[in-house]
Amino acid sequence: MADQSATRNPFARERAHWAVRVEAVDRKDERFAVITAALQKRHGKTVELLCGLGDFYLLGLHPGVGIYVNGFGNAFELDGLSVRGHRRN
Repeated sequence: MADQSATRNPFARERAHWAVRVEAVDRKDERFAVITAALQKRHGKTVELLCGLGDFYLLGLHPGVGIYVNGFGNAFELDGLSVRGHRRN
């Protein structure tokens, strides 16, 4: 998405937003191990340290309905990560 400070007209900048359902991923859930292993591969030992902390939580974000705007007259309704159609109003 466009950085607001780098755009000539902030009202026409590219942007998107969604309503999101948040889910805590329990440490006993197999997804926790898979996701943290991928994070550790990408970001190194810091992730291992974070996972050892009692106040580290892994959250799953599930996008619902949203809107993507790509300038004046270019707004699209979203359903999850799929485009539902051009927004007319």
